[in-house]
Amino acid sequence: MAQHREQTEPLRLASDGAQSALDNTAFLQHLHPVLARPFRQGFTSALDIAFLTAAAVMAAALALLIRELPLRTTIAAAPATPAEPARQ
Repeated sequence: MAQHREQTEPLRLASDGAQSALDNTAFLQHLHPVLARPFRQGFTSALDIAFLTAAAVMAAALALLIRELPLRTTIAAAPATPAEPARQ
């Protein structure tokens, strides 16, 4: 951090809670890639967890809410007479 003193001010402001800088990720574009990497990795990890949680909830909802339709046990009988042609 001592090497990037000009960039420590936005990080300090973002972490002290005085402003909602962490709600807006635009400050990451102005940071050195070394300093922005932990923010990006944390965001990516949070998205992974959120996606997996949503997938688990959807799978549980599908398993519980979709009703089972039993298969037929007999074959439908073929019509005894051929179908009449459509009249025009």
